[in-house]
Amino acid sequence: MESRKFTPDRMARLDRPERLKEYDIPGIISGIGISEGMAVADIGAGTGFFSIPFSEAAGSKGRVLAVDLSVEMLEALGAKAKVLGLTNIKTVLSTEEAIPIPDGSVDIAFMSNVFHELEGDGTMREIARILKPGGRLAILDWKKVYEENGPPYRHRISAPDVISRCQEVGFVFVGEFKTGSNSHYGLLFRKM
Repeated sequence: MESRKFTPDRMARLDRPERLKEYDIPGIISGIGISEGMAVADIGAGTGFFSIPFSEAAGSKGRVLAVDLSVEMLEALGAKAKVLGLTNIKTVLSTEEAIPIPDGSVDIAFMSNVFHELEGDGTMREIARILKPGGRLAILDWKKVYEENGPPYRHRISAPDVISRCQEVGFVFVGEFKTGSNSHYGLLFRKM
C-alpha cells in the first residue's frame, strides 16, 4: 500500500525559503487565535516551520508542544529552537494513536498538511483528549484540486469531508481562517 506520510528523507523541503511566501503566518496566528500564555500543540510539527512562529506568539508564559512521528524531524526542530534561544518549545514523539500530552492541557491544536495523511480517527480522538473544554483545532491542508505541488489528488481531502470527519469525533465547525495560500484551506473547530 502506498504511504501518504511525509518522510524524514524529504525534510529539507519543509525549510525552503519560498514556503515563507506561500503562507500568511501572522494572519494564520491571528486567525486561529494564538496569544500570549497559550499552550499550542503543533501536530505533525516536522522541522518547526509553524512551531517557531507559534512559540514567539505564545511568548515566555506560553508553550508549544511540537508533536511528530519522526525522531529525525523533532531533533532538527530541537536544534533550531536551541540556536534561536526558544525555551518554550517542547518536542513530543507520538504515534497516530497516542499523543503523550496530559488530558485537557492544550488551548489550540494545529495541523498543517497532516489531515490527508491520517489513517483512521486515532489522532483526532487524541487531539480531542488533550484539548481543554472549548479548545480549538485548526486544520490547514491541501485543497482537493489537481496541481503539481503537494500530494497527489487521490490523497487530498476536500474541506467538506474534513468538516464531516471532525464532526463525527465531536468537534464543532466554527469557520474558516485565511492561509495566504491558493493551494490550501484553513478550517477552525471547537471542542465541545
